[in-house]
Amino acid sequence: MPELALLCERLESAKIEIQDISQELDSILGKLNVDPKRFDWLNQRSDDLRKICKKYGPTLDAVLKTLEDSKKELSELENSEQDLSKLEEQKTELLTQVSKKALELSAFRKKAAERFVKQVTDELEFLNMPNVKLVVDFKQGKLTLKGMDSIEFLISANLGEQPRPLAKIASGGELSRIMLALKNVIAEKDAIGTLIFDEIDTGVSGKAAQKIGLKLRQIARFRQVLCVTHLSQIAVMADNHILIEKNIIGERTVTTVRTLAQDERKHEIARIMGGNSITPLLLENAQQLIDEAKNYNAKTE
Repeated sequence: MPELALLCERLESAKIEIQDISQELDSILGKLNVDPKRFDWLNQRSDDLRKICKKYGPTLDAVLKTLEDSKKELSELENSEQDLSKLEEQKTELLTQVSKKALELSAFRKKAAERFVKQVTDELEFLNMPNVKLVVDFKQGKLTLKGMDSIEFLISANLGEQPRPLAKIASGGELSRIMLALKNVIAEKDAIGTLIFDEIDTGVSGKAAQKIGLKLRQIARFRQVLCVTHLSQIAVMADNHILIEKNIIGERTVTTVRTLAQDERKHEIARIMGGNSITPLLLENAQQLIDEAKNYNAKTE
């Protein structure tokens, strides 16, 4: 077949070309001076690089990055004793500075405590606690972020008693008045938004109750004040009078809370003053107390 004859001619030509190329390659190879040891080393090097890339790679650039990081870490480890010595020196220097600052802070606190005790004592004397004694007990301990002072407030509510922790010596009414005095001293600096006083009128009446009402009014200029009271002298100082009642509805006791209108407030003040027998004179006295409180509040605010 003509087609096969043509293909045979082409194959014969390719055979001749391949033989010619082979001869040229043999000639080039004969001119090369190949070191067998060098060749083996290159092969081994190539295998090593593949293994390293497999473990630390996958690329050679990643391997080189790991190498630099390892050198840096090794250098840090080798110089760790020297670095530790420098850090110890810095620690000693900083400890000296911090101790000095802590002593200055302690001295400042003691001066502030003197002023604070004086102000709170004055407030408590005004609130009919003339024999009260407030002490700020300082103890120095370990350095902390807040200094080296451990501070406890001790108080003696009665003459002849040693000052002791507040929670161990004060009654509910005394606690409320002490808290009122404290809050009145720090009212402008305290971040607490609402103050609740309960039983603040325990054991007081007359002029002492009026003084408590005045102090509650003063602190109310800076904070919201909620006060549970059974004394008219205190109740009249409030902006709002809220009545809390318990009633039996069905077979259950229900507590109701509502804000009193002006006329209702007058009747409630009269009830506090004289019980359930409310007379015209009690209503007149109640209105007088409310008016006096309004005039006082208007003058002071």
